[in-house]
Amino acid sequence: MEKLKIIKSWYPNEVLSDDDAQQIYDRLLQLFLILYQEGRAIVEKEK
Repeated sequence: MEKLKIIKSWYPNEVLSDDDAQQIYDRLLQLFLILYQEGRAIVEKEK
């Protein structure tokens, strides 16, 4: 649950439910994984 506290701390003026914070976390994780995979693909192309 620490991850939800971190997400909620980014929005001090809003009251986020745990579901809202989890949704934001999931979207950020998906974005990170996409960028990571694309970065690896670029490195493999350059070899």
